[in-house]
Amino acid sequence: MTKLGILTFPPSLREMVQLARDADDAGFDSVWTGEYFCRNAFTTLSAMALATRRIAIGSAIAYAFVRSPVQLAMAAADVDELSDGRLLLGLGAGTRMQNEQWFGVPFGAPSAKVGEILPIARGLWSHKEGAFSYQGRYYQLSIPNFARVSQARDKIPVYLGAVGPRMLKLAGASADGFIGHPTYTRSYYRKAVLPLVEQEMRQAGRRTGEVERALTIVTIINRDSATARYEAAKRLTFYYVARPFHAILDFHGWEQEKQAILAAWRSIDPQRAADAISARMRDEVLVLAGNPDEVRRQWKELDGLADHVLLLAPAPYDGLGFDAYAENYQAILELFGRKKTGAQTAPIVSNQP
Repeated sequence: MTKLGILTFPPSLREMVQLARDADDAGFDSVWTGEYFCRNAFTTLSAMALATRRIAIGSAIAYAFVRSPVQLAMAAADVDELSDGRLLLGLGAGTRMQNEQWFGVPFGAPSAKVGEILPIARGLWSHKEGAFSYQGRYYQLSIPNFARVSQARDKIPVYLGAVGPRMLKLAGASADGFIGHPTYTRSYYRKAVLPLVEQEMRQAGRRTGEVERALTIVTIINRDSATARYEAAKRLTFYYVARPFHAILDFHGWEQEKQAILAAWRSIDPQRAADAISARMRDEVLVLAGNPDEVRRQWKELDGLADHVLLLAPAPYDGLGFDAYAENYQAILELFGRKKTGAQTAPIVSNQP
């Protein structure tokens, strides 16, 4: 059975805690959040850990190298301890702009840096006591007497957010899973992503199923189908503006659509950007959008495509109104929850003046 997770990023930390609790009560396998310039993933995950009982909690994603590898590893170990071993650590490189302009860290060689962070983190998690050292191209560490008194697990599952070939190869060779981006299309996933990951798995001597396939899918449920499809299209164009995701558009030869999306966002015209999602794109993108019956039918087409599906409930400041955001999250809980508990989400209140 496909594991079901829900991914969201509400306006406040308290609301994220309540939404995580509701997902736990509704029987979801996992609940995920991310980070941005305005939110630290590990603070949020810690609060979610203390508010939930059995559900796995994940980062989709935490920025991989805006912290030192030791700080990253220990933050993950702290959350894993608080959750009694329920953390799924999703890491991603982010974009050049995010790293350099938001966080003031150099962006060069992102996959190579992540490739060094993985053995450092795993080495620290399994290290009992005594000297710890690592000598790599990007990180050189020497801790004379490392020790950690309390820890839930010696190994925390690490997932890599991956779009480009280098990160996909690293996921296949070294990670416990990969998190497919919501910009993936059916063909890109089947023809570009899976073959590359599986090839790297074979070359690394790894077994089938050793790398979990997780897919992030924009999910908007609304009684008005046209509204749901429009909001989903608007969210996709928000991603497609960024250069790293042009690879997917280029894979399909969607140059006309790419230029239309870029022009619309330069004009600050989200309606025009959403309209740039053409009919051929709508047939390919991996989204769940429509009224409840339509989303049920769409899910049947996607079920089994991945080992773990993360239903992305777009955040209210992405253009979805605060009331619509709360209604969408509640609809996802009701439609996909495996326990019908009647959980109610915390009221979403705009923090805007």
